[in-house]
Amino acid sequence: MSNYFSNKVVKVKNRLIGPGQPIFLTAEIGLSHMGDFGDAKSMIKSAAEAGCDGVDMFMASSAEFYFAPFAEDNDTRKVWDEQSFTTEQWQELFALADKLDIILYITPLDTVSMRRSVELGTPMINMNSDDINNLLMLEEAAKLGIPITFHDINASLAEVEAAVSTLIDNGCK
Repeated sequence: MSNYFSNKVVKVKNRLIGPGQPIFLTAEIGLSHMGDFGDAKSMIKSAAEAGCDGVDMFMASSAEFYFAPFAEDNDTRKVWDEQSFTTEQWQELFALADKLDIILYITPLDTVSMRRSVELGTPMINMNSDDINNLLMLEEAAKLGIPITFHDINASLAEVEAAVSTLIDNGCK
């Protein structure tokens, strides 16, 4: 597998990522905005001012992400719904990122959000470290036709290699 990636350079918007390219520096916002749209915009602006190339934000559908055993936990689902942005807000965030020449991309936490993020125009996605062994999420991500990064927090090298192989085997370029 190491030979497969030895010379891979990926283009995301106007940035090249890979061997011989400058580091791609990301500000991970995740859900740090706590649903405050103004804070999300400020965080994107701050990341651009700090010289970041990208900014990563979480997206989840509470109905899909909070499945059993949390299905009865309506408070958790309610909080997530309250902290989620509308389609119009996401469109505004992507437009702001474009204006600031920073790449806004999504870490989708479920397949519904994965498809929604692509419909909104995310130029790449980031797979959450919790999904490094989630074959359904990896297989769905591979079909999107856009670059994929992923966190490898607490993952072994074998798990990372298996995840990358799953992506490749399912059509990820």
